[in-house]
Amino acid sequence: MEDNDPVMAGTADVCTLSEAPLRVLIYLSTTGAQENAQADTALALAHEVQAGNRRKGLTGLLLGNGSSYMQVLEGSPEAVGQMFATVSRDPRHRALDVVLDQPATERTFPGTAMLGLDLDASPLDRRAAIEALIPAGADRDVREKLLAFSVFD
Repeated sequence: MEDNDPVMAGTADVCTLSEAPLRVLIYLSTTGAQENAQADTALALAHEVQAGNRRKGLTGLLLGNGSSYMQVLEGSPEAVGQMFATVSRDPRHRALDVVLDQPATERTFPGTAMLGLDLDASPLDRRAAIEALIPAGADRDVREKLLAFSVFD
């Protein structure tokens, strides 16, 4: 598949990490700087952060629907906290709401520094696209939060 394919973007950025402890944080935000909305797709933002995430040992998923983002950050508690602090200062994200912040025994998205997916279809199509990205055996809370974004506008 092409590198700009929304489902496959970032899969070549495999992180081979086996550290403990792990932290998973999921947040929602509304998009900020609307004048840059075209350039600030989830796919573009995911590509932008992949190199830094690899260096910091972060993995995850960024979903966007044109007006909101949902992001999963996975890694050491320190790295996740530092990245969330960076996101909190980014004008592209407003009204941040942490929906899950917990220790984890394993990563949900270990094979990518950051996977990005733009969702512009119906909620049923969004749900199917999200389900296709969530590995079997993923943490139930992570799965529920991600699938809830399929109906979030």
